[in-house]
Amino acid sequence: MSQTITLELSPGAIALMEQLTGMPFQMRRAIARGMDRAGMLAVSDIQARRLTGQGPFPVEEHRLGVKTSRLRTSLRWSPAQTDESGAVVGAIGSNVIYAAIHEFGDVINRTTKPGNVLLRTTKKGALLRQDGHPNLARFGSKRHKLVKQVSYQGGKQYTITIPARAPIGHGVADNMPVFEREISVELEKVLRGGPPE
Repeated sequence: MSQTITLELSPGAIALMEQLTGMPFQMRRAIARGMDRAGMLAVSDIQARRLTGQGPFPVEEHRLGVKTSRLRTSLRWSPAQTDESGAVVGAIGSNVIYAAIHEFGDVINRTTKPGNVLLRTTKKGALLRQDGHPNLARFGSKRHKLVKQVSYQGGKQYTITIPARAPIGHGVADNMPVFEREISVELEKVLRGGPPE
């Protein structure tokens, strides 16, 4: 899954580019250089402002809290390239499997599985209860001496709804002025006859 954000040049800039002969290739390279610089800045900004802190955060903040830093450190800018239509395209992405579900959201249907659980007991075999919750038993483990193994059935259906938090998409939108500035700087260099980089 991906989300496309299009940068539009002003009509004046488009008209100027069309008037210049022999410049389209240099212009596309200049746009790509500007996008690459802005893309790396956007990745840093998204990591610092949208993929940091201790969550969970409200969905409308478009942020994710950090548990392992895998998603935050995996975020990358893919260098801008010219596609078959002549448009200059760049991308921010991640190879972490759960990045897409947090970006775009989804509904997951699951079925519970049968199993066994250890519950703590008193010396007389009665279940220990959680403080303040007399209907809930305390879970045990192998390190506890007084436990009772209880089986439970599976087969119950349940649904998990993951909302679209879109930290990357909103981070890119926040950084649109950076993209515009960096692309403009590179285009001005070409228009002034500066050496291509």
